[in-house]
Amino acid sequence: MSPMGKYLWFISGGGAELAQEMIDDQGYNVHLIPSGGLLDAPALFLHSRDPVNELADLEELKLRAAGDSVPILNLMDASAIFLPGGEIYAAMQEEPPVIDAFEYTSPYINWQMGFYEIAAYVYVSGCREPGDVHHFIVNQTRWNELPGDLKAIVQQVSNEEALTSYGEKCQLDIEALAKFRGYGCVVEMLSSEIEEAFVLAANEYYDDQAIGKPFYAEVLQSLRHFEEALDAIGGYDKQCQEIYSWSAGVI
Repeated sequence: MSPMGKYLWFISGGGAELAQEMIDDQGYNVHLIPSGGLLDAPALFLHSRDPVNELADLEELKLRAAGDSVPILNLMDASAIFLPGGEIYAAMQEEPPVIDAFEYTSPYINWQMGFYEIAAYVYVSGCREPGDVHHFIVNQTRWNELPGDLKAIVQQVSNEEALTSYGEKCQLDIEALAKFRGYGCVVEMLSSEIEEAFVLAANEYYDDQAIGKPFYAEVLQSLRHFEEALDAIGGYDKQCQEIYSWSAGVI
């Protein structure tokens, strides 16, 4: 889901309850503040030394990826491996290069990493990592000691911080994309062919991961049902995703 879609899922779609259940099942004395914390903007899809205009181009690349993206990209017949983030720059410069393209994170952080010097093409899409929520968590015992009015204040301030951080991060990323273009990088929207193939492969991967894992399957089903509910009120989640201004106004 989009960052705002995920935020709403934690607030009112059952996400916070599932997250707290996971924490409690592990025996941690921790209280999660629903949707309080830091709300990340979408990550870039890919940096590449060569154009990636269609699915066949992606299949010819040696890719650096991380986390779930590695098996998902490999389901798309790409050749994806994991490398620590600190090794990306050198891996792109070696002869022959260890990798031809890579994913990392948001425009702002990728600019700070100097990736404009090693990859001429920047492909923009929120499909790979639409966003992330980094929650505020507190000691459960101390939380229980707070009176109700202070709990409400902490919850409200935490929620406000999530939205404030999202706005700040979006602005930093918008400025960073402009810097990539100013340096001479080609900044383009990812092709719909690749985007659709990625989403299909991701759904296949998560369906497979949910087999034999009841809690995993419950979380996945909750996410999907809430996303469907957002779509049912006029494509709300898609609209929220587009708030990030991936469109021509920025790139």
